[in-house]
Amino acid sequence: MVFDADGELFNKLPLGVVGGYGSTSINLDGGCGLVTGDTYSVGVNGGRAPSALAVSFGANHAWHNLSSSRAVAPTGFSDRLTADYNARDTQVDGDVGYSFDLGRAALQPFACLAYVEAGLGTALSVNYSIQVGYVLNEVDDRSGKHIRHEHFNIAWCGCGPIDPRA
Repeated sequence: MVFDADGELFNKLPLGVVGGYGSTSINLDGGCGLVTGDTYSVGVNGGRAPSALAVSFGANHAWHNLSSSRAVAPTGFSDRLTADYNARDTQVDGDVGYSFDLGRAALQPFACLAYVEAGLGTALSVNYSIQVGYVLNEVDDRSGKHIRHEHFNIAWCGCGPIDPRA
């Protein structure tokens, strides 16, 4: 389930708020185990294109409640093992682009930077990505309809140091 509300801040900056909830459950064959997870998330996004220059941003934080249980039954012994975890992740991203009017087409090269941190109480890993690319829209002169839309990007992703104590 996801909700989203959009509006303008000071009649100038488009701003949105997003939130969600998700639940999953996985049963192991023969009823030997079960894994369940609930996720709650909230975020903001916005952007502005006052001219050919377009800037946008977003941030999201999610909380995860995870539980697992499984049956262990070697010969002459049986037990049920359980575990409960709380995890979280945060993502912050932003991009900038510039539109060039090419007559019946518009070309917008862009660059995007994202930062993601995930962990179980403390930072387990930090990831980041850099994307560059373009969007090309072409319009038919007679009908005014879009006749071509191209979107291309290339990304470089990296992972920061992983804390072995986490």
